[in-house]
Amino acid sequence: MLAVVPRSSIAVLAAAAVLAWPAAILAQKPPDKPPSGGNASSAKPPKPDRKPKPRSKSWAQQANAICRDGVRNRETVLDGVRKKPPPSVRKALLQIIAGTVAGEVVMISGLEQLGPSSSSRAASTRALALFRTRNREDALLLARLRKHWSAKVLERQARRDRATNDRLAKQWAGLGSSTCSAYFQLLKG
Repeated sequence: MLAVVPRSSIAVLAAAAVLAWPAAILAQKPPDKPPSGGNASSAKPPKPDRKPKPRSKSWAQQANAICRDGVRNRETVLDGVRKKPPPSVRKALLQIIAGTVAGEVVMISGLEQLGPSSSSRAASTRALALFRTRNREDALLLARLRKHWSAKVLERQARRDRATNDRLAKQWAGLGSSTCSAYFQLLKG
C-alpha cells in the first residue's frame, strides 16, 4: 500500500518548530538577578506566562481538515493526469483510481484516529464503515482492471460508487462535516 504523508503534517511540524523557537531562546536567558542592595530571597519570582489555552477543535472541524486534505490530494491526482497525460485513456483512468484509492486510505486512517463523533457515535461509525467498504471495493476494482481491463466492470462499479457517494455525502452532512460531504459530492460527478 502506498503511504502518503499529508501536506498538513509537514505544515504542523513546521509550525511547531516556529512556535518552539522563542521558548528555546527564553530557556537560554540567564536567571533574573536579585535587586541591588538586597539578597536573593527578596527577589520576586517571575510570573508564569498566562497564555490562553487554544480551544480544541470540534469533531466536525477535525473531520473537515482531514477531508480538505483529501480534496487537495484528489486535485493533485487529476492535475498530474492533465499535465502529463498517460498514453491511453485506460492508463489515465487507472492512474486516477489508484491515486484516489491511496488518498482515501490516508483519509480513512485520519478519520479512524479521530474516532467517532461523541454526539452521534452510531452515525459517524456507520459513515466511516461505508467509506471504508467503498474504498476497499475500489481497491479491488483497481487490481481487477490492472489484470484484465473491462469497461463493463468499471461502469458497473462507477454506478454503484455514485449511489454510495450520494449516501456518504448525506451522512457526513448530517454529522456536520460539510467538507467531507462536499468531497463525496465531488466524486458523484
